[in-house]
Amino acid sequence: MRVSPATWLVMVQPWQEVGEPLARADMSLGDFEPGQEIVSIGGGEGRFAIWVAERQHAQVEAVDPDPAAVARGEAAARRLSMTRRPRIQLGSPTDLPHESGVFDGAIVDFLTLGPVPVPSVLGEAARVLKPYGVLVALAPVWHEPPAPEVRKELATRLGVTAHLAVQWKQWLRAAGLVEIVIRDYPGAAWAIDSRVSAMIRGRRVAGWQGVRAALSPAARMFWREIARRRLGLTLLRGVRWPEQPAAS
Repeated sequence: MRVSPATWLVMVQPWQEVGEPLARADMSLGDFEPGQEIVSIGGGEGRFAIWVAERQHAQVEAVDPDPAAVARGEAAARRLSMTRRPRIQLGSPTDLPHESGVFDGAIVDFLTLGPVPVPSVLGEAARVLKPYGVLVALAPVWHEPPAPEVRKELATRLGVTAHLAVQWKQWLRAAGLVEIVIRDYPGAAWAIDSRVSAMIRGRRVAGWQGVRAALSPAARMFWREIARRRLGLTLLRGVRWPEQPAAS
């Protein structure tokens, strides 16, 4: 059995060391303000949604296709008061359960979504943004084209589906987003390289399935590609202009 993309990211992105700095980077790049309405796509675990609700006093809705991630996120969110508690729900990132033009910001975590049609996800995220709304995406990126077997193994075993930066930029434009910013995230800062730490968290989150994932050939390949700086993380930003209708 394989771990889901959301589970794998919990294993290699401990919140204090990796997750929270990424959340701060998301909020800074998006220039989000307290009290805004934000949708978190691929945020079923709730870590980002809860942090934003607590620190930014934002109204957050998280949508995730992974039932296990949503269940964990709902359980974690119960410790917040009803007025600040984010809404976390199961849903498709290519068919969001929201009206058009309702959010000030959208955060899309492609690290947790696995093999999805990127143009459709970005189009949906743009659709639910208000005019001048900002989209920020966490996008796994290949700095050089990988061997086909590497791409396939990471995608099928860990859900890590990366693309070249130029492809991400093209998809943002196709979704009707402008003022595009692409910012590489430090290579050593977005995923731990400790197999022991990943095993411990994997055991907590997914039992022995998580341990096996941390010891798998795909996991070794994942850390090797990061160490060699062929696989990285890019933060993407785009703005929905009012004269450019969001893609459907």
